[in-house]
Amino acid sequence: MVNKTTRWRIGAMLVLLISLGLLLAIGVGMLGKWFWWLDLFSHFRAQYAAPAALCVFIAALRRYWKITLIALLPLVICLGSILPFYFGKTDSSRSAANLDTELKIIHFNIYSWNPNHEKVIRYLDESGAQIAFLQEITSEWVEVLKQSTSSWRIETVHPRTDNFGIAMLVRQSTDSPILVISTHIVHLPDNSDLAVPAIEATIRNGKLEVAILSLHTLPPVNHEYTLTRNEQLAAAREWSKRQSLPHVILGDLNASPWSYAFKMLCSEPRLTNSQYGFGLQATWPANRLAILRIPIDHCLHSDDLVTLNRSLGPPLGSDHLPLKLVLAPAEPIPN
Repeated sequence: MVNKTTRWRIGAMLVLLISLGLLLAIGVGMLGKWFWWLDLFSHFRAQYAAPAALCVFIAALRRYWKITLIALLPLVICLGSILPFYFGKTDSSRSAANLDTELKIIHFNIYSWNPNHEKVIRYLDESGAQIAFLQEITSEWVEVLKQSTSSWRIETVHPRTDNFGIAMLVRQSTDSPILVISTHIVHLPDNSDLAVPAIEATIRNGKLEVAILSLHTLPPVNHEYTLTRNEQLAAAREWSKRQSLPHVILGDLNASPWSYAFKMLCSEPRLTNSQYGFGLQATWPANRLAILRIPIDHCLHSDDLVTLNRSLGPPLGSDHLPLKLVLAPAEPIPN
């Protein structure tokens, strides 16, 4: 019969092995630049943190101090990459003089075969958003949008039979009308057979003029798709460099904040991740517990804009949650 001391020693070994396994997963996730499949390990920092915290608790409870220190390593690494998103919230008083230029945007990957049309339309109508960028738009969804709501007009749409259709909707409002200066479909990267449509738009809200790029990258399910996704994010970074206006990049980017390709996008000095101050706000998969989701739907903006609010909508039949943002100029716009 195994005595109590032996059982605790076996438990200590399991805690050690789990802690070392977590360290290994974190480490290989940092090698995504060189091996596409290792980048997949980078997306689960929040999921790694939970067992790491449990390992620390068990080891400390039994006073296995060396194992406690080892277990602390993955926990510290995970928390160090998660907690910054919960701080640094914008001081909204900086934009108090520009309330008439607040820009309310929704990004939502609605899922091509989502049968919950009424729920999606109701959410859009009641959201208060001025612009909506929808992804995975099919011809059926175009007809639903045309027939089910009078609150929105379809400004630009590129339906597809796969998961990469895209649309831009503008709310029909006399209170805070959005002026669309230009909008067109672009393909990123434009030199690839796997290029999918994105929307490039320039809009004006009061005194604020903004350029917007909405894109849906390929999922990193194999080497070719991962390479294309990375090229799409690199193309978005180059697009940001070319902009003279305040600008926004948003969409289902199929990358978490810890993915190599996403880090490269964020390395553009003018771009700010809207997550800071609002938490992880993990969006996928929507039909799982929050602790099992990862944040792959993003909004980045130039440093002359600030995020006043950022929130997720409810599950609406898609595998993604909708993302709602309120942006404003970082400094008052002169008359």
